[in-house]
Amino acid sequence: MNSEEIKQRAIEVGFDACGIATAEPFTNDFARWQEWLDKDYNATMRYMERRINPTDMLQGARSVIVCLMNYYPRETQREGEPKIAKYAFSKDYHFVMWEKLKLLAERIKLKDYAIACDTMPVFDRALAVRAGLGWIGRNNMLINPLFGSYTFIGELFTTLPLRPDEQMKERCGRCHRCLELCPTGAIREKCLDANRCLSFRTIEDKKPLTKEEASHNWVFGCDECQMACPWNKRFAHPNEHKEFAPVTLELEITTLSNSVLRKAQSPFCRSNITKLKENHRLCISNRQNS
Repeated sequence: MNSEEIKQRAIEVGFDACGIATAEPFTNDFARWQEWLDKDYNATMRYMERRINPTDMLQGARSVIVCLMNYYPRETQREGEPKIAKYAFSKDYHFVMWEKLKLLAERIKLKDYAIACDTMPVFDRALAVRAGLGWIGRNNMLINPLFGSYTFIGELFTTLPLRPDEQMKERCGRCHRCLELCPTGAIREKCLDANRCLSFRTIEDKKPLTKEEASHNWVFGCDECQMACPWNKRFAHPNEHKEFAPVTLELEITTLSNSVLRKAQSPFCRSNITKLKENHRLCISNRQNS
């Protein structure tokens, strides 16, 4: 089966885009990653200190099949509610992407393969760029010209010698809106300081939000740099995946339990439930006192 046939099968199983990348070792990406670590921009995320090449995922890997799913939601939050990042409206994308990648591997009859979906220490976005699926914007996100940056990325590593796709040129031009509108100044030119990022601060960081951070009203994650991006304003459109029906918008954060989150397969499971409730309390308190 050739590259074009594989990409067609990917669309048939439910992906929105698919491209082929080589499994060559990373060079420049490793250098930028090390520079990022040297600045302690990974904050307390120690798991970010390990990254591997495609052949470490699968011995003898020659190609990587990279797939995207649009997750931009049809639903919106009620005005004034503590805000949730759009990727967290639906159930945890890892479950959805993993099953579709496994189904794709079966459809194209892969024998030796490995799956990754933001679950392994590989450069997912760099592979998507290699596969011709977009470019890395100044907000450090993969930007696809058809969907903007609201996409999930997943990969199949294979020993097949597939023809790779041509990479896209960067198309951010002179735009710096994501840098200018980041509420905490976390974004540098194609570099993110997680210590300042509200996504990290609201989800993974054990330290409580400051009053200033809570004033931005984000309780889980942050989409400000994506909302500012002209590519999203023009091209992001609601997904058509039943798997991404909302499950978190109806949850009452103040009364949540771990069992409810697990049953809903909610992305909220990424955060400590105590922290989630505290974020919510701080955001509400800030709104009432402002």
